Amino acid sequence: MLRNTLLAVTIILFSVPVFAGGITPFQSAVISKTGSATPSACSSAAAGDICAGDDLTAGDDLSVGGDAAITGATTLTGALTQNGYSVTTPAVFDTFAEGASKGIFSLQSDGTAFDGTAGVLNIIHTSWGNTYAYFPIVGQTAEVVMSATGLNIAGDQTDNDGLEVYGGIMGASGRPFVIGTDPAFSLCAAITIADASGTDDLHVGFRGMQAPQAGVDDYTDVASFAIITNADPAAIYLATALNNAGMAETDTTQTWADGASKTLCVLVSGAGVVTYTNAGAAPSATAAFTFDDGDLVIPFIRLIQHGDLTEAVDITSWTVAYQ
Repeated sequence: MLRNTLLAVTIILFSVPVFAGGITPFQSAVISKTGSATPSACSSAAAGDICAGDDLTAGDDLSVGGDAAITGATTLTGALTQNGYSVTTPAVFDTFAEGASKGIFSLQSDGTAFDGTAGVLNIIHTSWGNTYAYFPIVGQTAEVVMSATGLNIAGDQTDNDGLEVYGGIMGASGRPFVIGTDPAFSLCAAITIADASGTDDLHVGFRGMQAPQAGVDDYTDVASFAIITNADPAAIYLATALNNAGMAETDTTQTWADGASKTLCVLVSGAGVVTYTNAGAAPSATAAFTFDDGDLVIPFIRLIQHGDLTEAVDITSWTVAYQ
């Protein structure tokens, strides 16, 4: 939906637009035309088509069922959403769907080649224009790679080796969220694990804005989905920590089987209250948790290998946005 939107541009539509609410292109009243052009200025125009010089005004809805090209200056004002999420800074979207060995490169933060030494900061650059920070845990001889289906963070497949990917600081896309200042926000990530019993340390959620830590328990504040014991299927937990008071772990009673993909969302209200969804629904068992007012938090995904080894662990989507 485009609200309060002015398109003072040339618009070339390669398919006939379909308007929201079941309105067809033949109902010209849907789009208010205040520009100088009329539908007759378009080739094969029908009532309701948008042509060169046409304006969209407040309250107009527009969806395009094919390719569209916009040339000239474009001004968008008001709320804009993508896939149900507000497209507003600090929103970051990625599907990592470019294909194997495509659409990605990684370097150290100083521009030199990847370094797998424990704790060294590396930066991933994707073809979406996003950047993600990551650091090896214990050590890595293999950097993250783009697989046929997503961003593979499995690393070198060595027991107790791992890595953490995060956003919002150290050159990564987005910025920290401030509890009590920012409106409600969330991280939603879709992840596929080839061998679920290959990890006993997986976390997906938010942590305090701190320097990278070798152990997740060393972060002062955490709210995440987690796998904390290796098994097939692996039990899915909620892990929470506040003010370095120790990690609480709550069994959701749900599990993660070999080869399964999970879409996990950690949602934080403007007041810091954390809720969770697994495949769009609240976990079977949950845990009450609230970040403190003024806390700065960032999204992160963390994986450490167990002796059984995970094989591929693909992140197939990453969405950080206001709710």
